[in-house]
Amino acid sequence: MEAVQARATQSEQIGRDLTTLLTTPGIKFADLRADLDGLRQQQAQVVASAREIDAPGPLRQQQESLVEALQFRVSGLDGLARAFATVQATTDSQVAGRRLAEQASRLIASDVIYDDLFKEGASDVLDREGIQGVAVPDSNFLSNQDLISATAWKQTVDRLTASPTAGGLHGNQISAVRVQPGDQTLSATEDNTVKASDRLTFQVVVRNSGDSQETQVPVTLTIQQNPPIRKRQVIELINPGDTKTLTFGDLGQVSFTTRNVVKVNVEPVAGEQNTGNNTAEYVVIFTLG
Repeated sequence: MEAVQARATQSEQIGRDLTTLLTTPGIKFADLRADLDGLRQQQAQVVASAREIDAPGPLRQQQESLVEALQFRVSGLDGLARAFATVQATTDSQVAGRRLAEQASRLIASDVIYDDLFKEGASDVLDREGIQGVAVPDSNFLSNQDLISATAWKQTVDRLTASPTAGGLHGNQISAVRVQPGDQTLSATEDNTVKASDRLTFQVVVRNSGDSQETQVPVTLTIQQNPPIRKRQVIELINPGDTKTLTFGDLGQVSFTTRNVVKVNVEPVAGEQNTGNNTAEYVVIFTLG
């Protein structure tokens, strides 16, 4: 399992690199295809390394499933590279989106095979053998669920083939800011009394209010006290009309009984005309829970 952990972690990192690649603003097709081929080669090396693991007899069937899952990731990356090679020659982005979704389905299948046949299967074998205290590693390749449907891939094609200012309206807006626990929605027009605890989090709900897919959108939350508390997250990908909820926690020590301003900002994207709904401020008075 230690040997598997090394390969599983490396493969999962390749999956994260894939998401970063696909959501890089302004990336050129030639660079995208070249980098995809590089990720495919890295994943192929992981497969070759996994084949060399000397699994105990009772786990050999599960190791075969491990190799199969990792190989599906090679096939998916290769298929995406080939599908992207035809995108610029295809006038119908919907057709291109379906082709890409078909290839991405192999990456989804890899996660299913890994979880169902390797991870659960290996756990069952360890239980039968009476082996305790040995964790079966996890490995998730396609972590961004927005890169699954044909519609999402079509929007990806539209984003990659259009100029930043094309494709209709661009922009995001803050839909709501909630406090947890308690699911309290903050008011921008009245003072908000918030019970502070070590479980305190702010949930920022961001909606894509434009007509285009947006990627790598920074969102910051600042509690304007002395010293200020500032947190930052990035929305990897958000499709038109969709919402994303970002949870900001681990806030540290907040100032009690005083009127603090909590400011939320969504960084404007290229081509965004209306930025008036990208920033919101809330007066918050923290009390002991």
